[in-house]
Formats: sequence, structure tokens, C-alpha cells
Amino acid sequence: MEKNDGLGSIYINGKKYRQVLFSNEDEFEAHLKSHANSFYDDCFLFDFKYTFVTNDIYDNNVIADLLIIDKNYKFWAILELEYFSRRKYEWLSRHVIPQMKKITSVNYRDEGKKVFNWLVAKYPSAKFDIAKTKALMSHNRPFFFVALNALPDHPKQWAVSLHGCDIFILKTFVDYFDKPVFVKEKISGLPKHCLLARSARNSNRWVIDRPSLFTNPGSKDILAQENIYKTVNNKRVLKQKNIIKFKIGDNKNLVIEGAKSLSSSHYTLYKDDGVLKIIKTKKD
Repeated sequence: MEKNDGLGSIYINGKKYRQVLFSNEDEFEAHLKSHANSFYDDCFLFDFKYTFVTNDIYDNNVIADLLIIDKNYKFWAILELEYFSRRKYEWLSRHVIPQMKKITSVNYRDEGKKVFNWLVAKYPSAKFDIAKTKALMSHNRPFFFVALNALPDHPKQWAVSLHGCDIFILKTFVDYFDKPVFVKEKISGLPKHCLLARSARNSNRWVIDRPSLFTNPGSKDILAQENIYKTVNNKRVLKQKNIIKFKIGDNKNLVIEGAKSLSSSHYTLYKDDGVLKIIKTKKD
């Protein structure tokens, strides 16, 4: 059983583990990259010194830190390492937000293919499935992860400012013999999800940004549940459940099928206790 003493140590089954601390970002980055598979053991990880050309939007280009590919080829992600220290003046607003805005604003419909080509050329002996990785990066927008060495002073401010990112605290503890324990804490971010957008007004064709997340090779359709609520005595009460069937198109778009239609043009698709659900994300 794990117990935190509030002094930078944890106890597991009565054994004390002290936290490994870092003096600067270089130490934190070097440690994380050498132990990245311990934090993300179900993924392929690559040092990602790839330059995103953003001069058409921003003054400077941007380079991220790690590229993550799910071993089941359900998602890929770009991870930015940030060393939090109170000595860094307004680090969130002066550095992190501008950096992540650049990374998240890239057009990955085109850039995903370029990143895949770079990956294959840079790591020719890597053991990922080339065909599955190409399909994943060509048709799916990546997730965006921010990894910190410590909990920042105002975590809610970080969560609001980086609302399109998942924020993690990555810690390492060692016992008397320097045997490590790796701890990953997620402090912000939605469950893994897709965004659905109607391709045109009154159209039943939908564009999905991460189709691989909830589909399998050879899948013909998916079912999603929309919960309809009403207000009774100032309380939100479930009125009905609509089951929406989507047919998967050849170009990875989704086409709605059947009599039931969706009233809005923007939805989020996510899993809740194993049930695939959709909720409105924008009012038209």
C-alpha cells in the first residue's frame, strides 16, 4: 500500500522511497527520456526533435520533446516536457502557453504524414508496424501532453490555460538501494476522446479527428449513445437515450445512418464505463 508523508517520500508496504529531485530542466529531461518507457509502458516513445514550421501563423518555429505511439495503434501524442520552478517568472504565460499554442495549431491532416516520413527515416530499426503507424498518423489528430516534474502552484490556472492538453506530473522515487518506482499523476485533461463536426450544413456526413481511437481495422460502423436530459424541479433528469449508428466511410469520415438525427453540428465522442457516448460541444 502506498502512503505519502508529505515530505517528498512515499511508503510502499512499509518501505520508504524518497523522491528524486532535479536542479534544472536538462536534468529532468534527461531522466525522463532515459526512463520514458517506465511512465508510458504501453507505448512506443521517440526523441522528437522535429521542427514544426509555423511561420505562417507565428514568428518562430517550434520543436517538441517526445513522440508517443500507442502500441495498439489507437492514438499518437506529442509530449512537451516542462520543468516547474518558482524561480521561473510567469513561466506558464511567457513560455508554456505560447509553445503549446504553436504545437496544437499545426494542421496535422498534412503534417501527420510528414511526421511519419521523418519517423521512419530517423528510426529505421524501430519495431512499430509501419503500415498501421502510417494509417494512424495520416488520419488521426494527435493528443497533446504536458509533463511536469512537480505540481505547480496554481494547477487550475494551468488546466484552464492548457485546456486542449493533458497535464501529467511525472515523479520517480527510489529506495535505499536506488530501486526506482515511477509515478504518473494526471491533473488535467478529458478522457481520450474524438471530436465530431458536421461536414456541411444539414449534411449527415461527419468529420472525425481521431477515428482510430474507437474503431478497429475492418469495422463497418459504430454505435454511440446520446443522453437527452430535461429539468424537473430544478434538477437535471435523464429523459431518453438515443442510440446513433455511424457508418464508417472509406476516407475515415463517418456517415450517420438511420432515422435519428443529431441536432447540433459539433460533438465529443468518448467512452464512459465502456459505453461510447456523444455530447454536444458547441451550440450552433
